[in-house]
Amino acid sequence: MFKEWLNEHKKILMVIPLLIFVLIFLVYYVTNLEAPDYIKMVNDITPQEMEQITELRREAFNYALSCSGIDVGITFEDIRWFIYPDREIHFEEGSNYLDLAGWYDRENNAIWIAYPYRKTRWVNAHESLHALGVVGHGSVFTNCRLLAEQQP
Repeated sequence: MFKEWLNEHKKILMVIPLLIFVLIFLVYYVTNLEAPDYIKMVNDITPQEMEQITELRREAFNYALSCSGIDVGITFEDIRWFIYPDREIHFEEGSNYLDLAGWYDRENNAIWIAYPYRKTRWVNAHESLHALGVVGHGSVFTNCRLLAEQQP
C-alpha cells in the first residue's frame, strides 16, 4: 500500500525538495540584500549628467509655467534644486507618513527630488507648480497632467 502511494505521488515528492531549495534561496537572497548607497550615487553624478538633469528641470519648470498660466515673477534660477539621496523622501505630516518622489520646501524656496526621480520630467514639473505657488493638488495639477495617478 505504501509503495502504491509512493508511485502515485512520485512526481510531487520529487518537486518538494526543489521547492524547499527555492524557498531557502529566496529567504537567503532577500535577507542579504544591501540597500543602494544613494549618497554615493548622488556624489557620483558626472558634470555631464548634471547638465542633462538641469536641462530637464528647466524644461519641466517651463512646462509648469506654460500649462498653468501662472505669472508670479519666479524664474527657474530663483529656485534651489537638490537631489535627495534616497529612494523616496520620507515626510511626516501630522500623524501621517508619506513617501514622496519630490518635495517643495517653501521656507527655503528649494525643490528636492528623490534620486530615482532625478530625470523624471513630471515629478520636476509637479514640484515646479508648488514653487509657483500652487498649494494642494487641485485642478491645475489635473489639467497639466502632473498627478502621480495620471502617469503611465
